[in-house]
Amino acid sequence: MAKKKLPGHFCKVCGMRKSNESFSGRGHAAHICKACSRLSPARQAEEMTLRRLENLPLRRLSESEMTWLKNRTHDHRPEVKSLACMVYAQRFPRQARNQKKQELSIQTLKLNIDGEICDPYGDLMYVKESYQVSQTPPAIVRIQQDGASQTVSPPPKILAKLLKWTVHTLEIFWWGEDYCGPADVDPEDAESPLWNVHVEYSNGEIQDMGSTDDVPDPVLELLSALVELFE
Repeated sequence: MAKKKLPGHFCKVCGMRKSNESFSGRGHAAHICKACSRLSPARQAEEMTLRRLENLPLRRLSESEMTWLKNRTHDHRPEVKSLACMVYAQRFPRQARNQKKQELSIQTLKLNIDGEICDPYGDLMYVKESYQVSQTPPAIVRIQQDGASQTVSPPPKILAKLLKWTVHTLEIFWWGEDYCGPADVDPEDAESPLWNVHVEYSNGEIQDMGSTDDVPDPVLELLSALVELFE
């Protein structure tokens, strides 16, 4: 039995199937409806790129398709870049994270701990401390439970290595996604977080994350690394 042909015609710009009357003779051949033909060539090209991103096959992408998608994550058109980054992150989550790490450099970091955590021997201990890390000038300020403040100024290379490790190994950019939601900024509506962190990156991105649940291992590793600088 012959396959039944769908009515109308498909527009490759808007991605919609429309009646034949919605296409001119030339538009019918080019698969561009009358409405989309009135768009500028640049806008038509952008819309077709968006449609291609939306309709990427679910199968394993070929090398050329992967290259095309990866290139679109650096596209100069904001809407295309945003959608491409989302699609790339969904299809290749590990590669997307590695790519994002290359864009991140911490300028300022603030870590607060207020509650019981496990020490290296597995015993619970109460900790109430905060750390403020600044790349420029290189300095780390530690404020303990009694309010006492200490400051160390590690060599710039040591501090840069610590912050790079925090991004690339501890993956601090994804703590909100992996371990918690954004820290509640209204203390009247939520419990005080057991831990929270504020991060400012050189590309202008800012994060505030925290949780009232257990402190995850990466947070403990960062805390331990900061403590060592004061010993």
